[in-house]
Amino acid sequence: MAKVPVFSEKQKHIPIRVCHLRECCSNKMVELRSIGTRFEVADIGTKALSEPAFVMLRNVLLGLTTFSDLQGM
Repeated sequence: MAKVPVFSEKQKHIPIRVCHLRECCSNKMVELRSIGTRFEVADIGTKALSEPAFVMLRNVLLGLTTFSDLQGM
């Protein structure tokens, strides 16, 4: 949505945020990258995770590990 300037009827509530994000992307202020479901930090609060997955995401939240560090895992 941030890269393609097309809105559908279901997207009425987010055009201001998306326009701002699109502007930030075009000005090279931010870079959007997709992440795998393995690295979705929100899962720590919404799913029952295995201990290794929990520890990995916990370390990201605590700032002990970065997403860049996780790419090699």
